[in-house]
Amino acid sequence: MIHMLGAVLVAACCGWTGVLAAGRLRRRAEALEALCTGLEQLERELSLCLPPLPQLMADLAGRAPAPARELFDGCARALEDPDREAFFQTWDRLAQAVPDLTEEDRRALRPLGQVLGRYDAPGQVRAAEETRRRLEELRASAREESRRLGGVYRAMGAAGGGFLAILLL
Repeated sequence: MIHMLGAVLVAACCGWTGVLAAGRLRRRAEALEALCTGLEQLERELSLCLPPLPQLMADLAGRAPAPARELFDGCARALEDPDREAFFQTWDRLAQAVPDLTEEDRRALRPLGQVLGRYDAPGQVRAAEETRRRLEELRASAREESRRLGGVYRAMGAAGGGFLAILLL
């Protein structure tokens, strides 16, 4: 009886590991989607009215989907105390903290902080557009990877769990 219970638990854990791995792939694609949406809103605001950077970040924090919301909110809070650190350092730090992204995703997001609030409106719009386009490429790749490998991870978890359960019995 205890062997049977142990085998079932091992099989369930392996299956769950596959589900978690597939979920990580899906969450990455969703995070990139949210960032693309947030950057699209940023582009629109910059091209239409060019508000001051603190106001822009606060406005976007209220409208953007998570995790872009957290990025913009953190920037808005940091801009309330300009003596704390430069905006590009804040952006860099917060871009590193966005959950579910790979290092490549973060590298694509980071350079925008060097431009926001420092250049003319067309330059900022161009930088936001380039960053969004790169993130959209990464998002398409992440969606394809999630579609292709998500099922594989779930199946491998279930198959590995079943195999181990058989070995334990």
